[in-house]
Amino acid sequence: MKYICEQYGTRRYKLLHRFEFFCYIHVFIRLSIIFLMYLDPETFPFMKYDYASEYFWHYRHIINKFLVIIAIMLTLIGMLGLKTFFFHHVDTASYQILYDCIVYNTDQYWKRFLAFFNLLTIEALYLRPVDTLSFQILYDCIVFNTDQYLEILWQIFPNFILGTILKIRVWLDSWLELDHVDRKLFEQQNRMRLFPHASFKCRTNILLFVLLVDLYNYIFYYICFFIISISAIIILNQGYSFEMMKNSLILNICLTIEAILFVNCALFMVKLTMLKFGLLISQYLIYHNNVKQLNDNLELCLSPSLLTWQSSTTSSLSVTKSNQWMNIGWKRIQTLKHIYRQHNHLSYYLLFTNQDRWSRALFNMVLVSLPMNATVLSEFIIEHMPIQTQFLFIFVACIQGCFGLSPFLAIAIICKDFHHIKQWITIIQLRLKSKKHSIQIKMKFDDLYGRLMFGRKIAFTCGYLGDITFHRLFEGFLIYVMIFFLILGFYVESH
Repeated sequence: MKYICEQYGTRRYKLLHRFEFFCYIHVFIRLSIIFLMYLDPETFPFMKYDYASEYFWHYRHIINKFLVIIAIMLTLIGMLGLKTFFFHHVDTASYQILYDCIVYNTDQYWKRFLAFFNLLTIEALYLRPVDTLSFQILYDCIVFNTDQYLEILWQIFPNFILGTILKIRVWLDSWLELDHVDRKLFEQQNRMRLFPHASFKCRTNILLFVLLVDLYNYIFYYICFFIISISAIIILNQGYSFEMMKNSLILNICLTIEAILFVNCALFMVKLTMLKFGLLISQYLIYHNNVKQLNDNLELCLSPSLLTWQSSTTSSLSVTKSNQWMNIGWKRIQTLKHIYRQHNHLSYYLLFTNQDRWSRALFNMVLVSLPMNATVLSEFIIEHMPIQTQFLFIFVACIQGCFGLSPFLAIAIICKDFHHIKQWITIIQLRLKSKKHSIQIKMKFDDLYGRLMFGRKIAFTCGYLGDITFHRLFEGFLIYVMIFFLILGFYVESH
């Protein structure tokens, strides 16, 4: 994300990604020609003149036309991903919000990182081996503050395993509290630009997600690079053995170049998948945490009893409620105004970015991903494949389902968070009914209630498919089942 926002418009950036787009167009044309050969080999006998068509035709008992369709859909997803993420102006709110969450917040964390001496002190405190005395102290604390279930686990598992778990838990709690960072400067002077009222927990969750995803992306990318490179080498060795290739140096060079293009397109597809997943989940974290904070503050503001702050291991706020009513004073009216303004700001961010970029992008992704996943499952069910190939198909289907479904579930939770405030607005109106100086805020919440009930739903949309809510996701699942059986019927008829 930092690379896109900072390098957009440079000559190197334009040349690189135009070349990527050219590679995908080249692969798409090649696969389309091969698919025509599969449909009617007598009318389109490309296997006699083209080494790629000859390769596919030679292994047609393994690479059938449905696998070619899957490859074509992957190519379309790559071109759509390029258009969505790399050929869109970065000075719009769609990119600036993501830059604020992913890049700016992380940069502020590294700027406030304490000296190396303090870091060593923290490591000495939290990562040192657990000796007998400290182990007994931790044991007493855990047993005192938890239920009987953990005490039973302590009797079953060895002390070394549970001691390691405790060290990890202590280190994680320390990291989430940012003990190794100047927290005062991080919270007050280095706020996010578009979300200045984001809570410390919200920023920490986003930071932890970004750091973990970066680590995971490096590992996953190099694993994919290793697998794709080995596959390309195997394809090259098999292609060089054809009669057409033995006596032609030019064809051998062309095959090598196309194999390199194939590796480049496949690796770029992996990057696009990880980028799409990370961006959508980052948006979920920033909207979910901010709106949840507003809802919690509204609930606390309307609490009919005095609030009692109690410290706990998670530094959470516990609220004691009673059945007595409390009048809303001037300070609480100011809090209500702040909640109203922040709710409108966050709603504007979501609706504008959805209309500007994400609605069409999500629609294009669904339009290609659902048939592709159904085709993969049909291939797995009908074809008699070796065990290794079956595991490969299961792995591909699970990865696509996980990376495709989890962002939509997260986006559906955002819609639920935004509309959760409706249940408190009626209580606000009753509390403000007798307040003459609070007519303005009462009218504002009346308007908000009307927009939430009868206006446009505050949610991401999926093009012409409508809002992304849990109800629409269930309808989408039924549509996917229909598409699956439709493709499965075509697959059975072709056999």
